Amino acid sequence: LRMHYRRRAKLRQTWRQELACAVNGSGRDGDLKTLVVGAATGQRARVEMKLYLVQLRDPDNLVGSAKIVLDVLKADGMGLGWIYDDDPAHLDLAVTQVKCKRKEQRTEITIAQDGPP
Repeated sequence: LRMHYRRRAKLRQTWRQELACAVNGSGRDGDLKTLVVGAATGQRARVEMKLYLVQLRDPDNLVGSAKIVLDVLKADGMGLGWIYDDDPAHLDLAVTQVKCKRKEQRTEITIAQDGPP
């Protein structure tokens, strides 16, 4: 993603806050603890992102739009630590899109641990 480093940092921070609030408010703390333990041990994860968009994206732009979210999910110093890494050995990524009305735009993210890499 080409953007100024400050804008990218602000976007990461926004995603970090949104994801943390969404999980903390869902009452699914047990699932979150399982994710963090799995990420700490280097387990392979499956991330499914479903984007509801007014205008559909090209396939390469669709996958590229997941980069910021994956950076936030990673278990590095800046991420939430819900996945170990975003390399092919540790991540199975599926990104899909659905055309919708402007008021229905959203991003749905599903994370599951698959086991050892």
